[in-house]
Amino acid sequence: MAPTTTKEFFDKIKPWSKRKHRLFQKYLRPFGAKVGKTTKSREIYCIDGFAGAGIYDDGSEGSPMLTARFADDCASWQDPLLLKLINVEPDKDDEGIFDSLAASTKEWEDRGIVRNIRSDFFSVLPQILQDIKDQPALFFIDPLRPTQVFFDHLLPIFARSQRISELIINFDSDGLFRIAKAAMSPNTNAKVAETNIRLVNEIVGSSDWLEKLRDRQI
Repeated sequence: MAPTTTKEFFDKIKPWSKRKHRLFQKYLRPFGAKVGKTTKSREIYCIDGFAGAGIYDDGSEGSPMLTARFADDCASWQDPLLLKLINVEPDKDDEGIFDSLAASTKEWEDRGIVRNIRSDFFSVLPQILQDIKDQPALFFIDPLRPTQVFFDHLLPIFARSQRISELIINFDSDGLFRIAKAAMSPNTNAKVAETNIRLVNEIVGSSDWLEKLRDRQI
């Protein structure tokens, strides 16, 4: 059963979260090594758009902490790389998620490596893009739910003048399929179905999926 609150999600790290973190770390290292060579300042950014808690209640480290430690590693390279991190977490239900993030990364924030922002990612994205200017950046988009990311929200990133703007996106296709399937079910209230259809349209950027699911006779 999926957690009902964000706080429950961060009670204990799940196996799939461990896998995501490993993949993210494996990509971040060669990204930093390669991209660092393209800028004279040797400064690049990693933006964690859905940062969550820095540390899970069971003591496991989340992506903000893992990336902060990697920033220290980058600084020790023979040709040091300055990796700066921007973590965004709204903590909309005031569950202490942002407080955990701020407390766990305070050491790096004090050193100017980490910046924590309490906000919805797509609301603060224009300001982030303005702040990082033309520096290379990797955006880690890992929402808790599929309804938290619409593809058109990502357009400002693709519109950057800096060609080195990479994204790692966790797209919950299973969760999205459940919403779509419910929208098509004859057992779903008509108003709810209409809302779900509109939501899926906004997430994927079109309504083409409707006909395809009808063809599958779900």
